[in-house]
Amino acid sequence: MNPDWRINMALNHLVAFESAVDKGSFTKAGISLGTTQPSISRHIAALEDMLGVPLFSRLRHRVELTDAGEQFYDAVKLGLGHIRQAAHRIAPQGQAQTLSIGCTYGFAHLWLMPRFSALQKMIPDQELRMVTADTRTIFDLDDVDFALRFGHGDWPDGVSQKLFGERLFPVC
Repeated sequence: MNPDWRINMALNHLVAFESAVDKGSFTKAGISLGTTQPSISRHIAALEDMLGVPLFSRLRHRVELTDAGEQFYDAVKLGLGHIRQAAHRIAPQGQAQTLSIGCTYGFAHLWLMPRFSALQKMIPDQELRMVTADTRTIFDLDDVDFALRFGHGDWPDGVSQKLFGERLFPVC
């Protein structure tokens, strides 16, 4: 068997694997990468198929690395770290910084998108990226620079600022 065939792994597979380990779930990995849980599952399944070993033990609401997964994760983390460092070193300086905003699909579509071009004009040196979810998922602040959330603002992972209130009323 020629061992070089394994080098044909897609970078997306490795990034999905790293994120799934770091986040502890395929769903959270999907949210952090702006994709879906089934997409992450397909990337992981492809890796496991190429390697011929399971990388995760799937539990009810989380995943755990197998021994093979732990060994592979160490190498992937190191390799992707080197790639990120090299890209940062050679990227032109003064390039736009990315500002990531987390919110629900509905909020993005109905409130944020109509105001998006005005926001871009206000901060032209920032590249804006939206991370959306189909539920009122509490975003990991590791995944976004800030999150627009519904609720009372009593989240333990950051500083909350009320933007506006919401009034609900019945319609007949």
